[in-house]
Amino acid sequence: MDNVDINLFKADPDLTMHMFFLNASGYVYSRYGQRKDGKSETMMSVEGIRDAMRKVLDIHRKEASKTAPPWKPFDTQDLLSFKRDPRRPGGCLHCHHAGYYLRKEEFMVGRLNKETVWGFPLPDNLGIVLDIDRNTVVKEASGLAEKAGMQAGDRVVTVDGKRVVTPADFIWILNAFKGGTLKVVADREGKSRTFSFALKGGDWRKTNISWRQSWWDSGPDIGLEGEDLSADERKALGLSEDAIAIRVTKLKSGGAAAGAGVKTDDVVVGVDRETKDMEAIELLMHVRLKFRVGESMPLTVLRGKQRIGMNVKFK
Repeated sequence: MDNVDINLFKADPDLTMHMFFLNASGYVYSRYGQRKDGKSETMMSVEGIRDAMRKVLDIHRKEASKTAPPWKPFDTQDLLSFKRDPRRPGGCLHCHHAGYYLRKEEFMVGRLNKETVWGFPLPDNLGIVLDIDRNTVVKEASGLAEKAGMQAGDRVVTVDGKRVVTPADFIWILNAFKGGTLKVVADREGKSRTFSFALKGGDWRKTNISWRQSWWDSGPDIGLEGEDLSADERKALGLSEDAIAIRVTKLKSGGAAAGAGVKTDDVVVGVDRETKDMEAIELLMHVRLKFRVGESMPLTVLRGKQRIGMNVKFK
């Protein structure tokens, strides 16, 4: 990613392969490439690439003269998060490095939160499973998609008013969608149909991020997994609704949290001298983006009725 214009080539930085179809002016027709649960090849196929290329060639014949909206060239090395990092890569800059610094930049300016952290949501999150060989043809409709009226065999045409040629286009549109009513237009046996999805909050964006190297290479691991306490559970422990309350469900053997003395079933009630509400994913995000290996963070847990303060040193 050295000197690659990330304002033009905007992509999911954790993909093994990402293709852009664009004309000489930088006008992007479509994208290709997706990944799920760490499996880099099961969501793509040679036939899928051929299908995308055929469609893009048809588009190019009609839109070759289109120009891209003006943009300012910008690469990863221009990010403040990169410039201020004394441990930034000095050699080859990988895609996942770019992903880390972009995310850290969002964190630094306060734009990264429990909703925006879930980047590049899949159509699967809406119950739409697309055929990897035919790209926009629905292979299976369940959950929200079935409720909206979609069926297997429907061919997705637009999402949120934007053209869809590949699953990557669908994912890119979902990534930018802020919430509300999402309109999906599909072709069913030659007739256009519109389906509405009510997407509120951030739950619909959630995907498995455990495989994303831009997360796991970006900073230290606190070494715990947890679940957020319900309002009733907080009340029973004498905690306010807006206070952090994460029950530790699993500890990594030899990890930072275990080394500091955290135990399973402890309830985290203070992180880095903060007590405001923080979900488990936000705790992970806070540690990954604020601290480096060798640094320490104050942590407070509730064990029974006893509050215990400890210092977590990141390895």
